[in-house]
Amino acid sequence: QGTPITFCRLIALAALLPWGAFAETVPLPLHWWSRGARGGGAFFSPSLSPLDQGTLYISTDMGTVFHSANGGALWDSYAFGNLQGGRLARMQFTSDPAVLYVLDGRVDYVTYLGGAIFKSVNGGSSWFRLTGDPCSTNDATRKKLRADPTRTDRLVLGHDRGLWFSADGGTNWTAFYSPGSGCYLADALFAGPNIFAAGNFGLYISTNSGSSFAPGDLTGIGAGEKIVAFTGAARNGQIRLYCITTDAATANSIDEGYPSPPELIYGSSSVYKGRYACDWGVGVWSKCTNGISSLDPVAFVGAVASRPDIVYAGGQSLDTAWPAIYSSTNGGTNWTKIFNATQIRNVQTGWEGH
Repeated sequence: QGTPITFCRLIALAALLPWGAFAETVPLPLHWWSRGARGGGAFFSPSLSPLDQGTLYISTDMGTVFHSANGGALWDSYAFGNLQGGRLARMQFTSDPAVLYVLDGRVDYVTYLGGAIFKSVNGGSSWFRLTGDPCSTNDATRKKLRADPTRTDRLVLGHDRGLWFSADGGTNWTAFYSPGSGCYLADALFAGPNIFAAGNFGLYISTNSGSSFAPGDLTGIGAGEKIVAFTGAARNGQIRLYCITTDAATANSIDEGYPSPPELIYGSSSVYKGRYACDWGVGVWSKCTNGISSLDPVAFVGAVASRPDIVYAGGQSLDTAWPAIYSSTNGGTNWTKIFNATQIRNVQTGWEGH
């Protein structure tokens, strides 16, 4: 009857002894390596450098900004005190790889009141806040920053209160559209001395490198439609513009938070009105949807900067909820669907797959 007591004492003694006294020592790993762009949340604002095809940035709505210097094979992330991400943090490249701009996505109501403009002069190693930001004390959900990729000093800033231009790298700003509220900048295009800014306010154009801006003509766009996505390209004197429109009520209600323009279009496709193109200075806006399925309302548009004839559009298919991506090589006259969504047969993916 004493055996159980002795056995319990042995078990208790074993618990106090080093594991190595009973089994062969198992070596522990000496090093760990991070693999992939971790961080949680959804990813937004992927940015690819026009100067180096291996330089990529992407941010998450959880606050992290990730950077890769080798095409995405390995990633590093910024410490939260240096730079924070979010939907706003789309990296703005310039003609100098050392000079970068971005909207910091933090909303700290003690020191930052949302979406402050940050600048780097050492290739992104460190960042500092631009104190001349004309919208540093306002809500950031409609704030958007665009930099001239062929210069280091020209910036266009959109905010709920209006539009601003800077010719000195963000030190000083000049307002060129000031409605007071309700402004949404879809995007901007820099084409030499010509600068275009488009959104729910229409189109503003400068032909003198930003010294002055004036409203542009939108002849051809349907009555009651407003721009929510915009891009363009320039080559040999030709400037071709592209845009996507929704009904006015939708365009006036959108911002960069929730819901964004794509989310509004995907959630209710009836708000999507058209896809237009225009050769600036020589023609009117015309619909360019030949080849795009009526089940694929597009919400994104992007042109190749130096090729006015090459343009891409992206949306979400209503029948499958899969992504729908199209390309055109003749200025939007004809479109070809280039994303095979059935088991993503022409895309290499990781674990997420479908």
